[in-house]
Amino acid sequence: MTAIPSLSMSDLRGDSRSRQRFQTGLGEALKGTGFVRFRNHGIPHDIIRSAYKAAAAFFALPPEIKLLYERPEVGRQRGYTPLGVEHAQGNPNLGDLKEFWHRGRTLSPQHKFFAKFGANHAVKEVEVFDRCMEALYRALENLANEILAALSLLLGKPDWWLPRFMKGGDSLLRLINYPPLEGLTFPPGSLRSAAHRDIDLITLLLVSEGSGLEIFTRDGHWIAVDNDPDEVILNLGDMFEFLSGGFYPSTIHRVVNPDGSTLGRMSCPFFDHPTPDKLLCVVDRFRLHDGAEHFVTQTAGHFLYERLIEIGVFTGANPYPF
Repeated sequence: MTAIPSLSMSDLRGDSRSRQRFQTGLGEALKGTGFVRFRNHGIPHDIIRSAYKAAAAFFALPPEIKLLYERPEVGRQRGYTPLGVEHAQGNPNLGDLKEFWHRGRTLSPQHKFFAKFGANHAVKEVEVFDRCMEALYRALENLANEILAALSLLLGKPDWWLPRFMKGGDSLLRLINYPPLEGLTFPPGSLRSAAHRDIDLITLLLVSEGSGLEIFTRDGHWIAVDNDPDEVILNLGDMFEFLSGGFYPSTIHRVVNPDGSTLGRMSCPFFDHPTPDKLLCVVDRFRLHDGAEHFVTQTAGHFLYERLIEIGVFTGANPYPF
């Protein structure tokens, strides 16, 4: 059972009537569930399969090798994060039953944000890893920019507004491995990913290897999300809710544990983040919605930093002091 509408990216790329149909469907979907599916997205299946294959090879490495790629000093925004480190906001005693890899934007050492974001890592034990992840990152970023143009119009802005807002931002590609529960020791009540909202503007989610994703509907029910290999799923993050003054809310979602203890799962979300020095404030057309005066203008970097602390992946000084 699912309440998530499906839209065709062909409509967004079509004539004015098709684009208007897409815009109407997009607004209704995001107001209704905060999630929407996109078919005809154009990302080649070979790029997706190759990235998943390279990720599986990395996660199959011995723990002591994977830990060589851990980067807690940059808020784990690069490299490897082991099982149980990240937890849902407000739920510090139950770490998620997942491990993951972060890839960010590839920057030159001369870039003004290089010292804050850090470099991506090539995994020497998996020769094709870096190449596969870069190809997938670029493909998802291109798709995200198309969608952000449509979202700009929903906010009453020109279609270039959000893509420019995101230019050079530290968007993150996350490869997630949910290992089989067999042999794991964890506290009662632990989930593969506890109920949470995303931090970013938007998240794009590729097909997952296995079921488990659920969303919490506006009328207070958990429903399962189907796993269609030919679609990409979008959900809104808290930054987008912030910009719209709460008019387009982000949606609570989770990944529940499987019925069988031997079942693993892989997933790949792309978290689309603005540049950290961009100011987040409620856009003009939503200024009065829901008493918007309670929203405090802050930078995207500070917004992110506060949440990284709250979900347990960072404990040091703010790496994004903008």
